Amino acid sequence: MDKKIPVIIPCCGIDSVYGLMTQEIALKVKEEMNKQTELFGLACLV
Repeated sequence: MDKKIPVIIPCCGIDSVYGLMTQEIALKVKEEMNKQTELFGLACLV
């Protein structure tokens, strides 16, 4: 059975304050989850 891994997609880009905040929060969440999540950029999915 395939294991499903949650994916975090921070948005707003890194050229704005909100984008930088979402990127930092996404990295902290990934660290808190003990690497049980994947971090993708929106451009990767488009």
